[in-house]
Amino acid sequence: MELHLNTHIPLWEGFPHVLQTQQFSRENLDALFKLTDALIVGRQKTVDGLWRTLGAGYLLQTLFYEASSRTVSSFLRAALNLGMNVIDVRDPQAISSEAKGESFDDGIRMYSGSYDESTYRTADVLVIRHPDPDHIARAATISNVPVINAGNGPDQHPTQSLVDLYAIDYMLEKLDGLHVGMVGDLKNGRTCRSLAYLLGKIGKGTRFTFIAHPELQMREDVCAYLDRHSVPYEQRSDYGDVLSTLDVLYIVRLQKERDPARLEALLPALRPLRFTPEHLAEIRQGARVLHPLPIDSSVPGLSEIDPELCALARAQKDPRLAWFTQCDFGVPVRMALLAVILANRWSRS
Repeated sequence: MELHLNTHIPLWEGFPHVLQTQQFSRENLDALFKLTDALIVGRQKTVDGLWRTLGAGYLLQTLFYEASSRTVSSFLRAALNLGMNVIDVRDPQAISSEAKGESFDDGIRMYSGSYDESTYRTADVLVIRHPDPDHIARAATISNVPVINAGNGPDQHPTQSLVDLYAIDYMLEKLDGLHVGMVGDLKNGRTCRSLAYLLGKIGKGTRFTFIAHPELQMREDVCAYLDRHSVPYEQRSDYGDVLSTLDVLYIVRLQKERDPARLEALLPALRPLRFTPEHLAEIRQGARVLHPLPIDSSVPGLSEIDPELCALARAQKDPRLAWFTQCDFGVPVRMALLAVILANRWSRS
């Protein structure tokens, strides 16, 4: 089967796998985002016409070892929009043969079949989420089909960063000269880590302000990467007077699942960083407040965003509170990514 896109899309480093945001160049992103623009502008024609046939005969399989709402749903919808079939596997350790002792590695080899396209295989694209930072990269060395990292523990979430960056470009109409504030659990938040890596690589004139409790500050690997790319950043434990200077404030929740007892004990100390109406008043009108979601509302009074602001965001009462618009881009961005993988992998075989 031959698949073609009308526009040449430069392929990212490590193609066809998507394992970390450092694989992508500015050229990759510009082309991918133009394709996403086309999907959004021509949605009905895209879904019902040519693009519906692009993935016909191919199958996307998810393997999610951790909970997900937005990522798994948007990947499944993106695949269906392209005409792919889907198999959605949640908690493989409970419902697959891993419950009988099968190794992760053997499972990946079985799902991906062989290099010979005529040989039976379960999946043509694997989308994996796993709590271990190393498992998905290892899967890519075993798999005979593309592997997409949908979150590898506290390390990275590259497709979320593509969604985040597209949202920033769409709403602010620029990717250069940005002052980006990140607040919350920066140590364990894979989305903020991925976004810092990506913007640190492709954004001209980018600068960061990392706002976090001292135990939750951005880890050294990201800071060292920014140093190597001469990207300025500041680390602080409070908002101070920084909010009025930001183009983007990126909020992440406390990642309690990484170390429940220790991290939950920090919740009261994080109260000063909770984003409130008073903080919103300092955000200028042209700036945007983003969040990869979910917002943790499980402990009353200690969620990272005040419920009043969550209600405003749901009702779209303030354009600065843009995390639901950000979320809406998950399907078209992932459609564009899958389209490039499908078109180039099989047209070149």
